[in-house]
Amino acid sequence: MTNLKGTGAESGFTLIEALVVLTIAAVTFALAPLAINLGRTSLSVAADLEQRASAQRALASVRDRLASAQPIFNTPASGLAELTFSGYPDRLRFVAEFADGPAGGGLYTVDLGLNPSASQLVISLTPYAGGAADAYTPHVIDLLPTQMLSLRYFGQKSQTGRSEWQSEWTKAARLPDLVELSISTANHPKSGQSTASHGPVRQSHLIALRMAR
Repeated sequence: MTNLKGTGAESGFTLIEALVVLTIAAVTFALAPLAINLGRTSLSVAADLEQRASAQRALASVRDRLASAQPIFNTPASGLAELTFSGYPDRLRFVAEFADGPAGGGLYTVDLGLNPSASQLVISLTPYAGGAADAYTPHVIDLLPTQMLSLRYFGQKSQTGRSEWQSEWTKAARLPDLVELSISTANHPKSGQSTASHGPVRQSHLIALRMAR
């Protein structure tokens, strides 16, 4: 006579095994959205860190070039020598040496300013022509997203003989000792955060000009 005892247990899942499988599946499905969000957060953080590092490199390049501004004078048609350094509250022009500029090594006229239509801090490089009309097309570089640019200049005023901060540095006989460069960059909130508490981030940099004296 055939013994059928245990046939059901050996031919399929027991109730306990089925419950274990269902429990594991439920936990897996519950954790899947968390894993996806964690992956997205990691990518967002990595992109944010790269953006910050890129901005710091751009600012370091500007500081280095501005610090090496040359005390060069042009002699225009008027016959009066003029310093190539011209500083305003929202823009700046100076001459500096580049070892690997767009047209090779040498002196370049550098224009630093804000492109308001694109909200970008931009720098324009043109081979220095010694006061003659520029024969080259400027090489424009977007440095970083910027909402505001403000510049101040510290040095000796010819009228008073005292060193103090000034909003402009034009028609001067020497380079300023310091330039304060202040920018405001957009602080983009992370995913899921409110934009109300994430306004522009303001940064100020003091740059000493090595050739000022």
